Amino acid sequence: DPLCRVEVETTWMRLADRLEEPREAAAYATSAWSHWFALASSPSASDALPSIRALLSTLAPDEDTTSIDDSRLFVEWMSDRLSPSLQSVFRTTIRLYGRLGLTEEALAVAGDMRSFFDRNLAHVPANIRGVSYADLQESVGNLLDQAGDLEASYDAFAEGVALLEDAPDHPEVHQLRARLSFNAANELSKMERY
Repeated sequence: DPLCRVEVETTWMRLADRLEEPREAAAYATSAWSHWFALASSPSASDALPSIRALLSTLAPDEDTTSIDDSRLFVEWMSDRLSPSLQSVFRTTIRLYGRLGLTEEALAVAGDMRSFFDRNLAHVPANIRGVSYADLQESVGNLLDQAGDLEASYDAFAEGVALLEDAPDHPEVHQLRARLSFNAANELSKMERY
């Protein structure tokens, strides 16, 4: 069952990460990322619904969930589980790869995520879409900082800040902008270019 497999991989990834076992966590992250990315790239209700229904009946055994329409249930799952898991596993994979010095592999994952955004967010207004790209740039900037490429790290953080120029007024956007701005200034300081 693909949904069960990816949930188990994600759980093992998180456990190994918390236990400070980066190599083991990275192995689970690689697999979890691949599977979440495949699910997000071509979500299929017919493949996912049996697992979603089984999960729902397990989580709410005393509730009659048969009245929930399949299409509604699938959309809710995509919103509540697929999107956040894809983002979380992406960030963890990039961080773990960076910690292990697997910069090229991490940049390939970031490229996959950027392509995913290009395909799936084209219809979203630019000021909203920019938040997702800025979040990606934060992960890339942190990765490049770990790799010692301060100039490229600065460029990634600065691009993230620029992407948020017309972003909505929201606390999470303010926090992301603050982190990106701080990190960009930090890179300038490391390069002694205050």
